[in-house]
Amino acid sequence: MSTAPRRLPLGAWTALIWSIAAFSTLRAFSGVPGMPSGMPSPPAWRWALAAVAVATGLGASTQASRRPLIALHLMVVSAVVLVLAVGTEGIANSPDQVLSLFMLAADVLLAHIVVTRPPWAWGVALIPVLAVLPVSVALMAFFQQPGLQVNGTVWLAFAVLPVLVAGLLGFSIRQAREYARRLSEQAAEQAVVAERLRISGICTTTSRTVSASSRCRPVPRSG
Repeated sequence: MSTAPRRLPLGAWTALIWSIAAFSTLRAFSGVPGMPSGMPSPPAWRWALAAVAVATGLGASTQASRRPLIALHLMVVSAVVLVLAVGTEGIANSPDQVLSLFMLAADVLLAHIVVTRPPWAWGVALIPVLAVLPVSVALMAFFQQPGLQVNGTVWLAFAVLPVLVAGLLGFSIRQAREYARRLSEQAAEQAVVAERLRISGICTTTSRTVSASSRCRPVPRSG
């Protein structure tokens, strides 16, 4: 008998996406053949900061199912810290592309929040996802790391559109689950009503049978 394939947990999906984004950020220093090389290496304290950011992002993925809001905020913050720690001079591709990869994990969590959490949590989850690019630009300007600019097209392509897709997908799944739940409740109510009618019919038939047999019982003769 064949068994159904096991579904990959939400935390595993987010950890996988976040790991790919982290590797894309650090690939110039990976030493893997075919990857970009020759980038200036950041100082030791920035490497330590990058290690903390990677550990935080991967650790947040373990809380994706139980505490998705906290996990989403931690993943977004750790992604920004990692990009700042490596620096624009150490990233092989553009910072907005790197951040867009990290945001894919956040979008997965956003869809999960829309499906499983009340509407107030949706807005709380939207704030870091939509603000990550402007905040990153401000921080890079503050730390004198040019290379990322606020571009409306980039923001729409890498932040707004994925958020819309994730939100609509999550809302569709939520609606489908609520519809299935209502159908299940209606089926259960109909089953209860049918069982009550069946029991009522049995009782009515039994009472009629008893009444008929009592009418047909012969009267005993006296001495």
